[in-house]
Amino acid sequence: MQQPKQYIATMFFLQFILFVSTSVSSGFSAASSTVNLAVIEIGKPYGYRNTDGTPSGIYNDITRRIVDVSKIDNTITLLPYKRMINGMEDGTIDCAIFFTSIDRKKQYSQVEMIVKKQVIIITNPFSRPENRITLNNVESFEGKIVGKLRSAHYGERFENNHNIIKKELNDYEDALQMLASGKIDGFIGGKDNIEQFFDHQNHYLLVNTKEAWLQCSKIQPHMNSDIIDQLKSAIQSLIKNNDIINIHRKYIENFQPPR
Repeated sequence: MQQPKQYIATMFFLQFILFVSTSVSSGFSAASSTVNLAVIEIGKPYGYRNTDGTPSGIYNDITRRIVDVSKIDNTITLLPYKRMINGMEDGTIDCAIFFTSIDRKKQYSQVEMIVKKQVIIITNPFSRPENRITLNNVESFEGKIVGKLRSAHYGERFENNHNIIKKELNDYEDALQMLASGKIDGFIGGKDNIEQFFDHQNHYLLVNTKEAWLQCSKIQPHMNSDIIDQLKSAIQSLIKNNDIINIHRKYIENFQPPR
């Protein structure tokens, strides 16, 4: 018996809708499995753009090695610190390497530690004795101008002290030149990076030792234990093979991680 034309048209339409729905659903599923990583754009040698605009730096190279070894689908974006944090909070960014803290351990999945960093504040050791700052503690710099890398975060005690005048700068070389010329009173940053460009003659204040971890947002459902385990395993492999130390030494010749 021949089916009415209206019935055939209806069945064809329903099959078409089912096909489109399945295709769209599959597309969303594939897209949602992509891990979106950020590299903080804090200047040389950690995260910056080369003259041709391509991302470079220690954290950029480590992030790319992690995804290469883990073989996860990914995107990597160079972002300022605040945009990275906003992305982690709204779910548009899944993971990034940055300093952890007690609060961040509660807020984000702590995948694996990448490196420890000693954070110091230095002054110009060649300044006149009457102009030298007595380095007792962070509060010694109240009322002084202290340079820091743009978007970098060095701990609550320093960042939340509004009596310290903070001047954001693009990279270590520019900052240390400003310190040597007397345009700033001090500079805060990683001890290993500072020592690459500047002889502080042991005239510095150790602020803290920070741990940079790969941390991941808990918002997106695709950031499940399987993905976290893949990332963790990849980092452990890089650590075992000294890849992370070697990447640091590509940018900081005499790099030695703090114990």
